[in-house]
Amino acid sequence: MNNPIQIYNELRDTYLKYISSGIPFFNEQYDAERKELLKENGTICQPPIIEIVPKYKEQASLEQFCKNENVSNELAKFVQSGLFYNNNSEKRILYKHQYNALKESYLNRKHIVVTTGTGSGKTECFLLPIIADLISESSSWSTNRPRAMRTMILYPLNALAEDQMIRLRKSLNSRRENHSGALDWLDKYRNGHRFYFGRYTGSTPVSGSADSAKDKIRIEKNQLVEEWKAAKQAASQNEENRELLYHVPCMEKDSAEMWDRLSMQKNAPDILITNYSMLNIMLMRNIEAAIFEDTKRWLAEDKSHVFHLVIDELHTYRGTAGTEVAYLIRVLLDRLGLTPDSPQVQFLASSASMGENKQTSDFLCEFFGVAKDFFKDKFSIFTNDKNTLTSKPETCLPVEAFVNYANTSITEKEREASLFSQLTCNSYLQISERYHLVEWLKFAMTDKSGNIVAMNAIDIATRMGIIDKNAEPFITSFLKIICQSKTQKGYLLPLRVHFFFRAINGLWACSNPYCECLNEKHKFNNRLLGKFYKSPRSICSCGHNILELIICENCGEAYLGGYIINRGGRTYLSVDKPIGSQFCQYAILWQSEGDYKGWTKVQYNSETGEFKKHPHGEYLLHEQKTDKDTRFPSE
Repeated sequence: MNNPIQIYNELRDTYLKYISSGIPFFNEQYDAERKELLKENGTICQPPIIEIVPKYKEQASLEQFCKNENVSNELAKFVQSGLFYNNNSEKRILYKHQYNALKESYLNRKHIVVTTGTGSGKTECFLLPIIADLISESSSWSTNRPRAMRTMILYPLNALAEDQMIRLRKSLNSRRENHSGALDWLDKYRNGHRFYFGRYTGSTPVSGSADSAKDKIRIEKNQLVEEWKAAKQAASQNEENRELLYHVPCMEKDSAEMWDRLSMQKNAPDILITNYSMLNIMLMRNIEAAIFEDTKRWLAEDKSHVFHLVIDELHTYRGTAGTEVAYLIRVLLDRLGLTPDSPQVQFLASSASMGENKQTSDFLCEFFGVAKDFFKDKFSIFTNDKNTLTSKPETCLPVEAFVNYANTSITEKEREASLFSQLTCNSYLQISERYHLVEWLKFAMTDKSGNIVAMNAIDIATRMGIIDKNAEPFITSFLKIICQSKTQKGYLLPLRVHFFFRAINGLWACSNPYCECLNEKHKFNNRLLGKFYKSPRSICSCGHNILELIICENCGEAYLGGYIINRGGRTYLSVDKPIGSQFCQYAILWQSEGDYKGWTKVQYNSETGEFKKHPHGEYLLHEQKTDKDTRFPSE
């Protein structure tokens, strides 16, 4: 990404072309007015949000962690074979918060809450201690090792659960041609034992008892086998397709993934992924009872056994929904013979939008059901490093050169040469360093508390003192220059850009053909509609009635639509549907001469919205007869 604002503009223009071509007006002037209206901020999109990706402090490799903290190096070897695997066998360096989270959770047995930003490796913060416990316990497993749910990962959305499945397949169920995968390691060092995992949600096949589900299971299995064969074939043809192997369940006989409900009901997986809705159902049914009973028995066998409860996206469990989940967790722990303050339960939570403050600690105490003193001693919160307050740079920005660079309609090479010549620089990096662009950006994105926050691109320009028509071309050039500034160690400042687009809710228009609020540039002879509006309202600023704007998909003709309201013996058209009315007739109004089947000639008063049948009326009306009829004319 070397020009985020250009990407945004191209996306917006493509969307506008889609609307114009998919629902075209017969009149190009109507289309131009709609396009101008939709371009306004907040209609179909918002200006891009710019976020500075923090550079997290690196601490040490996992091998170094094992050496420093006197942990078996088997942890590093297994993780390198799956979770941290790479083709070049490079040693991945743990961030400082990952290192400390592993130390506090695995060695000091503290509950952890990781609230660092997106892309900071929060998932590894809870996967590493889970894997560490599995490696430690499995070293003493005999032929018949105990089956139990050692970890439950709770997600608010199925989509997040599916993403986690990809990660677990790589971490626990991978094989490599050079015998360096996770399953290869388990074959060599754990007598072929597996770390079993499974997703138990509404989409997991199949519901019902074993007898009633046999046929469904067979059909589902055959389909998954075909998908697995297709993924294997694609991976064998091209190494780049190897990722496809982790997007479908592995259907080999020695697989660690449990893809169906019946298998998990018979033998609990070591790691079970679900959501709170399914967990609530599982706790109430007998069919899943064995999962909890086996886990309870496993916990009772040895006081060193620890049940991990992972809560991802913790911030989503606020309000009433959060209270329900909090009580559900209490029911779960009670089912396992545990309490929130038991040394045999460990909470591992993550959230990208929670800070380290009293409000967060109070929420965590209430959510997990622990006393404040217990929280203080047993919980560790890991957050982003504090930012130092960024002062305004003294260097003046080359505003004119940046604006010209964005606005000049010549080739990219010519524009680049012109910019370098104006600023007497020979690279984008030199421009960034000479004019302290990184410092300017951090200053503009610093809030009153001294924190660097994600911000609207135009607001960033405004904070730098660039306003009016120069704001967009300036920030376009500013961000592009930073994105193309590369040092020997990599790009000068990593940025993340968020684009927000939405579907259009509709279009509305004043029903007064002589609307005084209509912009002069949109006026033309024989115009039949007043000013366009992007959101519903009842009355135009000119005082006349507003109705919904309807466009024929076949010919692009423009109509007005509204609900038929009977009041005091008179009939009106209104954009507002009466409250409490299950069915209210909808009608299409068309200012047109002629006589067409299904249309009635009426006189219409745009000031009041009243209409009445008249043989010489200037308008035609098409009424919806029942709630099953389409609102729109079909011809």
